Amino acid sequence: MVIDLGGNTVDFTILVRQSDGGLLEIKSATGIACSENMVIEEFHELLRNITGDAVCQKWIDEYADDQIDLQREIEGKLRSIKYDSNSFQTIKVPVSIDEVFREINHESIGQAIEISQYKGRITWVSDRIRLDAEIVKNLFKSCTDSIVDHVQHLLKAPEVQGTGIFLMVGGFSKSSIVQEAIIKAFPTVNVIIPEDPDLAFLKVAVIYGHQH
Repeated sequence: MVIDLGGNTVDFTILVRQSDGGLLEIKSATGIACSENMVIEEFHELLRNITGDAVCQKWIDEYADDQIDLQREIEGKLRSIKYDSNSFQTIKVPVSIDEVFREINHESIGQAIEISQYKGRITWVSDRIRLDAEIVKNLFKSCTDSIVDHVQHLLKAPEVQGTGIFLMVGGFSKSSIVQEAIIKAFPTVNVIIPEDPDLAFLKVAVIYGHQH
């Protein structure tokens, strides 16, 4: 089973090896909206819970460039977080978020967090937010649960039963948290992640082009 974790969707293709060494596609399922963007949306929802709707909306309306910078920061950070890390994770955020919060609430976000449900679990100083490991892993939970549930559903099909290898490709396959969720859910399956999963299809296309 090839599990392609791109930015917007997760696509699945089940292949069977033929006697001549070739591969035959026997089943596919595409367009499942539970990949990296879902985790990013969970992070944005966390920001909204911390700052409040008014601050979040004003920042969205007035700081378009900062939103792009934050998107890039989150994408890079989420892929690099290790599953077995129990330490706080630091994410760089635009200082404009805190500025808008101060304008509306007359205090910093850091001060507000100290008297909120997030005290001790989140700290925010200027352009840095630090999240404890449990909060970070919870950002992934809906996404990884959806992927695992769908794979379990696919494996119930008679023609797919006995699948013994998962090949994870696509940029989000770099995530240690996603990798571990799949490995734990399917302990009898050999899960393969290429060294550069985001470039896997490109490399295959180049090799195929040279051979044909």
